[in-house]
Amino acid sequence: MTVDGDVIECQAFRNVVISLSCRVVLGGGGAMKATWTVLAMIVILSSFETIIARATGVSLSNGDDVSAGLRALDRYGGDKRLSSSVNNVGVTFFGTSSSVTSSELIDEDGKFPTDGRLVGKLINPNYNRKTHKFNDRWFRIISNTATSITTNPNDGDLSGVSRAGDSYWITGVFTLEEIADRWWFIDPEGNVFFPRAVSRTDTEGYPTLQKYDVVCIQRAGKGAVLESLNDKTEGSWLLDVVDGAGMTLQQEGDTLYIGALKPFSVTYFYLEQLGTGGEIQWYYSTDTSWKLINGDGNPISDGVHSNATDGISYPYNLDCGNYLGPSPDGTGVLTYNHPRANVIHWWTYKRAWHKGVDPSLVGTVFPSDFAKTEIAGNPVRRYYIRGVVTKKFDTPPIVSQIYDTPGLREVIEMKYASSGKNVFEEWAGAINRRYRQWGFNAAGYYSYRYLQASANMPLDRLPVTKQSFLTGYTMDDRRKENWHVKNVYDGAEYPPGSGSLIWQGKTADMFDPIMPEAVRTLAAESFTNNPWLVVLIPDEADTLFGINSITHNHMGYVVLSQNPYKATGSGLQDRNVVYTDRKLYSKYALRDVLRFRYKAAGDKIAAITVNSSIPAYVYNQNPVGKELAALRNLNKA
Repeated sequence: MTVDGDVIECQAFRNVVISLSCRVVLGGGGAMKATWTVLAMIVILSSFETIIARATGVSLSNGDDVSAGLRALDRYGGDKRLSSSVNNVGVTFFGTSSSVTSSELIDEDGKFPTDGRLVGKLINPNYNRKTHKFNDRWFRIISNTATSITTNPNDGDLSGVSRAGDSYWITGVFTLEEIADRWWFIDPEGNVFFPRAVSRTDTEGYPTLQKYDVVCIQRAGKGAVLESLNDKTEGSWLLDVVDGAGMTLQQEGDTLYIGALKPFSVTYFYLEQLGTGGEIQWYYSTDTSWKLINGDGNPISDGVHSNATDGISYPYNLDCGNYLGPSPDGTGVLTYNHPRANVIHWWTYKRAWHKGVDPSLVGTVFPSDFAKTEIAGNPVRRYYIRGVVTKKFDTPPIVSQIYDTPGLREVIEMKYASSGKNVFEEWAGAINRRYRQWGFNAAGYYSYRYLQASANMPLDRLPVTKQSFLTGYTMDDRRKENWHVKNVYDGAEYPPGSGSLIWQGKTADMFDPIMPEAVRTLAAESFTNNPWLVVLIPDEADTLFGINSITHNHMGYVVLSQNPYKATGSGLQDRNVVYTDRKLYSKYALRDVLRFRYKAAGDKIAAITVNSSIPAYVYNQNPVGKELAALRNLNKA
């Protein structure tokens, strides 16, 4: 689908009717070009309408009826045509607080039900941020009267984020209920919720490569601009973005022009030969003249200098690289840190905390006077950046590729940047409108930026699925708790003792005695009070390597082959970690399980359970008695 220049990575459209995997690219033009995606949405919506019709007895027969059905959705995307009679009924209230203490909010004009239905529901004491700017804060209700709400003190201090006169909002939470022989999600307003979510509604994604409209060279002292080389800049041939002498730039005054019909801020260069000894100043076009980029003729960052927050720009003289480029082995595979490939950010999205930024420019990307112009020999007006040689090169640069290469975030910043506004909130607002028009009602997993940005849009947002890493983070040595749970795959070899490492996947040592405390702590952080949260995914498959695919090295073999004594390891981030508790508990647990499974007749040892302390049994260096009998049974088996 192509809509207004945005790019969204959709790893799945998921619901109970159909499951699809796709990558949807939203480019310019406004037309939905992925026909199969449109057909899939018809299937999804038709299936949804069929189920609603069966449950309610309401028959929908044409497009107008379907549109009417979509208009029947509440603020959470739930369908008001089918509601619960027991969950989240009559629990939504808006009002103004008369007074606020640490755990009590009073509304003297309130008329709250006192039958217990509000217990366990949520209140946001200042949802429109009238007097405080804070992240989305919700508090669990533990009791109430007709005019007062008491919240769980473990959720924090109400008076720390609100005061008398602020607007509050009380609502329910997502839950499940069986209606008409079918299990449904019930949204916080008590209506059925049929999730149609786009996963990875995020702002991070790989750059796209787009050809510029014009790339050309003008030699010093010559008025005419050479013919456009833009076709050569996008090709895989080397040494071709050059003039008849086989050079891109060399003499003082030589000029490289890059032009496009729309503003651009990120350019990729791949050179066959880096320049040495020369210097280039870069300019942008205005309606009537040329101005130095960033006031000094230098881009804000490149592959070597990537800190765009310090207010310093950096020279780029076609003389360095540190970005993706063709592998030197000739396979054509891209390799990181290529010495002759660079990505140049001419400008950056300006934030208030950037050093030296003009307050009036906060929320913008481009100079306000960046405008179209025309160049000699090319009368079509375009946005241009030009590089002018100000010091002759000893070794001339020879360019092979030049692309417009913004990442997803840069595309969003360029499109939605507006002085005084938050670009990601503008983007999230557009996502809300677009998804609803397409029939979606939620943002799926990996929607990190949407989850963050929509927190500042209290009444206009989509329900979300949140991703957590409960076991993965237990291995993270950066955590202040210092859990240092070991990775059972760390250092695993095949054959044992060969020094030949198998794939070093990540799976936490689940039998480590610190695991229950660690997971509880992480769960408390993850399960935040949020009525917009439909589902929380407790872990990431990347940190469940041992069980997330039948093609992965068998975890039983891995544990069996590992040394039970582990003094150091790589942790979650592949950094050297020194362990104070040096037991690999999974190895001890496997031994205990085998000891019990192959016990001799009459052996009274207690069974291994999820609550057993590991090691569960006492062992002798030289097995005797029932321990020896169990070992013989194991060997026989």
